[in-house]
Amino acid sequence: MFGKRGALEGVEHGLVAAPVPSSTQLPSPDGEGSRRLLARPALYVILLLVLVAGLEPLLSSTSLLTPIDQDLLIVMRGIGAGLGLLFGIVMFMFPQRDAEALLSIGIGKKLLTVAFMPLMIGFLFDGLAWRIADWREFGLSNQPFTPALHPVEYFNDARKGSDPVAEIDPFGTKRMTEIPITATQYDQFWLSREPLCIEVLQRSAESGAVQVKTNGAFNWAEPKEARIERCPKGVTSRVWKRNADYAAKKAARMRP
Repeated sequence: MFGKRGALEGVEHGLVAAPVPSSTQLPSPDGEGSRRLLARPALYVILLLVLVAGLEPLLSSTSLLTPIDQDLLIVMRGIGAGLGLLFGIVMFMFPQRDAEALLSIGIGKKLLTVAFMPLMIGFLFDGLAWRIADWREFGLSNQPFTPALHPVEYFNDARKGSDPVAEIDPFGTKRMTEIPITATQYDQFWLSREPLCIEVLQRSAESGAVQVKTNGAFNWAEPKEARIERCPKGVTSRVWKRNADYAAKKAARMRP
C-alpha cells in the first residue's frame, strides 16, 4: 500500500514519467510502411520530371516555328499522361497522414488529382516535345540568325513577371510563338486595324525546320524595341481582323 502511494506521489512531483497512451505505442502495420517506402521516392522522381518539363521551355531563348514530328509529340504526351496517372496512384498509396502532411490533400482532392494530373502533365510534356525537337535540329548548329518578317496574330499585354508580346504562327502550327516587345509598342499597336508584321531573328536547318529567337518567359532584361510595320501587300494573319475587332471592343469597355 505504501509502495503504491509513493509511486503516485512521484508522478505528481514529476519524478516518474507518466505512462504513454497505448495507441501511440503500436507499430505501423507492415502494409502501410511498405506503401510509404515505395510511394515517397516515386513521388519525388515524378515531381522532379514535371519540374524539368515545366521550367525548360520557360527558360529557353529560342523556339521552333515549323511543325514537329507528330510521332514524337504523341509519345511525349503519352509519357506525360502516364506520369500524371502514376502521380495520382502514388497519392493513393501514401498513408493518409503522410499525404496530408506533404501536400495537404484529403481523399476528395486525391480523386481530383487522379482525374486532372494526366491532362496537366501531358500538357507540360507537349512543350517538352517541342524543346526536344529544337535540340535535335539546332543543338549543335552554327547557322547564323538572319532577320525575317512574320505577320502578328495577336498582341498580348504584360503578365506578372513577363513583358508584352507579339504572337506569331507563320507556319500554321496552332501554337503561338511569343516575341517580346516594349510596353510602348504594345500601347501603340494593340488596337491597330491594319495587318502588322514583326521582324524576328531566325535560322533554318537542312530539314526545313525554322528556329526563332525569343527572350524567354522569365528574362528580366528589358526587351529591345522590335521592328513592327504594316505587312507587305498580300501578307496578312489568319485571325488578325477577329483580334482587331476584339481589341476595339475591349478598349471601348475600358473607357470611363
